[in-house]
Amino acid sequence: MAVSLIAGCDPFPAFEVSESARAAAYPALVPVEEIVSQVPAEAIAPETSPDLAARAARLKARAARLKGSVVDAETQKRMQTGVK
Repeated sequence: MAVSLIAGCDPFPAFEVSESARAAAYPALVPVEEIVSQVPAEAIAPETSPDLAARAARLKARAARLKGSVVDAETQKRMQTGVK
């Protein structure tokens, strides 16, 4: 643990910036409305709703299966009694 604390005290590394990067112009600032107008229309149409609901149900079922015990009851009982 002490090593990780010492490593945290290391000085921040110096970055080399090329002359072309230093001479580059700043990006132009544009109004947010212009950016938003370039976003395509909604990708979720009424006909995609059943697909999304089915996918959500599959994911919820998978999550429920993953919450179960990894070790079966017989093995768990053997583990609790210890190795002989």
